[in-house]
Amino acid sequence: MSTKRRKIQSTLRRAHIYDVSDLVQIEEESFKDGWKKKHFLHCLENINNINIVAQYQYGIIGFAMCQLSENRLREKELQVCNFTIHPAWRRKGVGSQIIGRLIKDLFWYHWACITLEVRETNLPAQKFFSSQKFLAMDVLRRFYQDTDEDAYVMKYLPLA
Repeated sequence: MSTKRRKIQSTLRRAHIYDVSDLVQIEEESFKDGWKKKHFLHCLENINNINIVAQYQYGIIGFAMCQLSENRLREKELQVCNFTIHPAWRRKGVGSQIIGRLIKDLFWYHWACITLEVRETNLPAQKFFSSQKFLAMDVLRRFYQDTDEDAYVMKYLPLA
């Protein structure tokens, strides 16, 4: 029996307020101390946020919650605040589809980069983002309040 996992083609669209219960459910199934409903509502109500969901058949199976801001050089950058794929749908290409969409938007809107933070113990996420051409740029000491764990700042730079 083959151990290769079958890739799927999800449909990507902007997230909406009516998606909140699905987003919270995926978050709860993915993380012990993940985002709560209020965090998702805050992101969805902010006009500077770009929030994408991946749908397969009739359900949401992953998402990226992102905030557009300016860096110190006054360049626009997209900060990925939360990126989660439902555990049952991981390693099927869904995360790559979402990142591909964000990269396409980066070029279309002339943003400088895409940034995110990853826990130092989250090796699968580090490997995934590295495979998507994100580079580890910095370490934020004791970034996560729940564990005092460090975070790696990873960036996608269009010319990298």
